[in-house]
Amino acid sequence: MRMRLSKNSTKVFATTSTLLLAALSAFSVLGVGCSDSKPATAKVAIESFLGPGTEQDVNTSNKCLLRSEAWATIGNPDNTTVEDGTAIDTSQVAVTCTVRPDGDGFYVDAKAEIQGRKGFSVFGHFTQKGDQKVGAAWSDPSTGVFRQEDCVAKYDHAPQNVEKGRVWAQVTCPHAVYVTSGSTERICQGTSEFRFENCTPE
Repeated sequence: MRMRLSKNSTKVFATTSTLLLAALSAFSVLGVGCSDSKPATAKVAIESFLGPGTEQDVNTSNKCLLRSEAWATIGNPDNTTVEDGTAIDTSQVAVTCTVRPDGDGFYVDAKAEIQGRKGFSVFGHFTQKGDQKVGAAWSDPSTGVFRQEDCVAKYDHAPQNVEKGRVWAQVTCPHAVYVTSGSTERICQGTSEFRFENCTPE
């Protein structure tokens, strides 16, 4: 037995279908839907060192009072980045970073550390060509903080560069000053290759 829809039923069905399609279109315009996902987790790879430099009476061993040593080492910039929150031994990697458009380049404010242990941060204005004059810092809860505001960052090889949400470069700070309160004057040389990805782009 075949059911036949009355004219009124057909009109109701058509009206309901039209309203449903309109609602789905509105959700699509507003960006609401099952396909929405959370922002990607920030990732990092760092190979950094801190220790005596080569400038006589400026950053040599008697001024730095540290041996040259690997500082914050997380992943490998060439092939292995590590997500924020990843466990290494008994500690977690903590990554916070912003890389947003700024004039003729990008403003970078990025930090990574293995919690409770050594960390590295870089900050300043980056362009996509040439050397960059930026700031950087090396930190350790047991040692203190070494910081320089006018380090030199450069892109040593492709695909190192900066763009919205990511930065990959190498930085050298020959006069990283020990800024921990109550310290004697100490100056070391710091170097780092750093790669931050999935950073806040605005």
